[in-house]
Amino acid sequence: RADLRRVLADDRAEERLKEIIMTVVDPSGEDDPLVWISPGFEEYTGYQHEWALGRNCRFLQPKDFDRNQRFNGDQLHKLRKFCLEGRKSSPPTVPTTLALLLNERRNGSPFWNLSSFIHVEVHEKRYIVSVMLPFLEERVRFAELLSDDPEALEQQKRLKGLLARHEGGAKFI
Repeated sequence: RADLRRVLADDRAEERLKEIIMTVVDPSGEDDPLVWISPGFEEYTGYQHEWALGRNCRFLQPKDFDRNQRFNGDQLHKLRKFCLEGRKSSPPTVPTTLALLLNERRNGSPFWNLSSFIHVEVHEKRYIVSVMLPFLEERVRFAELLSDDPEALEQQKRLKGLLARHEGGAKFI
């Protein structure tokens, strides 16, 4: 709480909030709709809240089905299971997860999205909060992973394996 008060008291708090790429999903709603997106999400993806709210965030996935399955298939399966946990009456058995996804901005440009997902409860209602870590410093390296050659696909698999091993202890600073 002290950290939150310090951030809110900071003169640049509003500016800093624009840098946070975050979403909130209602897992009890039809098709897991977005119920809140940060200004940073709007700026980074090009999707404004008027358009995005009430929709499932799959609009970020590549429009080409085969490409989406090739790059995201395993991660999407994991996220579907994670969202189902939010609908159960009992506490989730998996309270957090990480996913590395290939996404597309509104203008069609691709980007890698490493997101941390967590189940939260507010006034006895469950939500899923996601915080995205943009790869601003590693754009070239991650762009290389977009190729369909076997070496790039193997590197993606290796990176996802590393993330899976560290999933429970991952911390974003």
